[in-house]
This record gives sequence, C-alpha cells and structure tokens, in this order.
Amino acid sequence: MICCQNYRKIVSGEASGLGAGLARGALGVLSVPYRWGSSLVEVVRTGQRGVSVSAPVISVGNLTAGGTGKTPFVAMLVERLRGKGRRPVVLSRGYKAESDGQNDEFRVLERKFPDLIHLQGKDRVDLAWRASTAQLGDVILLDDGFQYHKLARDLNVCLIDATNPFGYGSVFPRGLLRESPSALYRARPVVITRAELATPDEIQAIKDEVLLHNEFAIFVITEMQLTRLTDMDGSAQGDAASLSGKRVLATSGVGNPDGFVRGLRRIGARVGQHVVHADHHAWTQADVDALAATAKSTSSEVVVTTVKDAVKLARFSWPTDAPPLRAVEVEVKVTEGDDVLDKLLATAVS
Repeated sequence: MICCQNYRKIVSGEASGLGAGLARGALGVLSVPYRWGSSLVEVVRTGQRGVSVSAPVISVGNLTAGGTGKTPFVAMLVERLRGKGRRPVVLSRGYKAESDGQNDEFRVLERKFPDLIHLQGKDRVDLAWRASTAQLGDVILLDDGFQYHKLARDLNVCLIDATNPFGYGSVFPRGLLRESPSALYRARPVVITRAELATPDEIQAIKDEVLLHNEFAIFVITEMQLTRLTDMDGSAQGDAASLSGKRVLATSGVGNPDGFVRGLRRIGARVGQHVVHADHHAWTQADVDALAATAKSTSSEVVVTTVKDAVKLARFSWPTDAPPLRAVEVEVKVTEGDDVLDKLLATAVS
C-alpha cells in the first residue's frame, strides 16, 4: 500500500526533494526501453488488421494503466446491446486471476449479469474463435483490448480518465502511459470518463490534446454515477446519496483511488481517511481486521469500498462491533455523444 502511494506521488510530481527527483530520473531511464518496445510493436503492426472472426468485435481499452472505468463501461455496453436484442460475449485476459481462473472484473460482471458469458485467457484470438464458432453470442466485447493487436475489431473504443488523462505525461514506469498518445489515431470513439470531476475547460483541453493525434476523433463524454450501497454479497442497503453528511472511512484496491474518493466527496460523504491498496489487491482477514480497527478508532459511521473490492471481501468475516461495511455501485451515464455512440454500435454490429 505504502509503495503504491509513494510511487504515484513520485511520478505525479507531488513528492519533492532530492530523493524523489533521483527516483523520477531513474524511472525515466527505465521507461526508454518500454517506449522503444511499444513503438516497435506499432511499426510492426502497421497495415496488419489482425485475425477476423465471424462475430463483430468491439474493443474497450485505454492508454493508461488501469483506473479509467473500463468495467462499468463494458457493463453499460452489455446493457445497451442486450436492449437492442443482441447477445454479447465478453473476452478478457483475466489479469491477476485466482486459482479458479476468475479475476475481479469477472466477478463484478458476473454479479451484475449472472447469465453473461465471459471467457478469460491470454490468447483472446482463440477465445474469439471459440465464442464465434460455437455461437455463444452474436457480438464480442474485448475488454482491455486497445493494445491487443492480434484480434481485428469493428469498433476500437479508447477510454480517457478526465482526472488523469495522459498518465502524468510519460510511459511506464516514469508515468502511467502504456503507449504514446500518438496511438490515439486508432481510437474510434474516444470516450472521456469521470467528466463530472473535471471542469469544462479541462474537458476541452483533453479534446484538444486528442485532436493533435487524431484530427478525426469522435468524442463521447461520460460520468460515473454512484447509485446504491450494498453489502459485500451484493444485497441492497440503500442509495449512495444516503452517505451525504456521514463520516466515512474509504478503502480501495483500484487503479484510480483518487477518483473513487472524489466521487464519494462529490455526493457529500465526509471522507476522513482513505486506506489505499494496490490495484487488484488480494485481501486477507488480517487486512479486514485492521480496517475494522481503523474504522472504530476514527469514529467512522460507515466503511465504504468499491464493488471490485467487495467481490473479494465477501469471503471474509466483518466484526459485528465495527461500523457497517458497504460497497458503492457505479453506473456510466453518457452526457455527450449518446446518439453518436448508438450509431457507432449499430454500424459495428450490423
């Protein structure tokens, strides 16, 4: 947890002093081979469309390392496609999958759509062939696929988080970029997420930067709406708005912890402390006990986490004398370009 927090402070420039400066310099040197490698991949794939399958493929990805809201966006696409009579199948790599072969994103989508077919594995070309030839569905959603060039796609969605659009301006490990923003020429459309946490001028600045790399960019603007509270097992416990005015202890193991807390504060929650873990954190009973102790010592009224964490926390016991532990659900709302997104989807699956 401390390592994760310190790393973000260093690469963002928040940390000052000689040590932080030397660390940024070292990370900058380490990012050179990563940048060369990603550029080489881009050169090699130029003109190569990838393997096509019989079902249309819609890819959802990003430029930065996690935290842009891919899973809520994929969930929104599942609902939209089903509303149009389609049968989407989700393919994902299964990063940090546990012994049962399932990871956080799989469990989050399974909780929302118990009947959704979701295949996970590194070879997503093989998964796509299996899904299409077995007619498991009639459209494939490729989760986290912007850098996965082996599979051809009919729509190549790239998400950009308004709170940290370009990963501190450098590729990993000096920053959070997976590849240079020049790769945005492949994006159609560019979806700006968490727009509710940015000003109109900040949104326009993001658009202007994107247009430098893709002059024909099509934009869709979305917000993350906190909808309801649940227990760790998913049972409803009221609206997220009920957190307004309450003393909240927040905890998360997600790619953008700051965005999570800013969302809570936006609905009026009084977040006194945020216990941050690394993305895809493997929770233990010791973590849970320490969290409960912190909640009691800070006189918190409620402990709030993400659904991504809740699907793992559900297996542990929560002390009865501690404040209640709740997860807050998030839904994507399109605030600009809704008709554009519908037309792109219709064209892709036609």
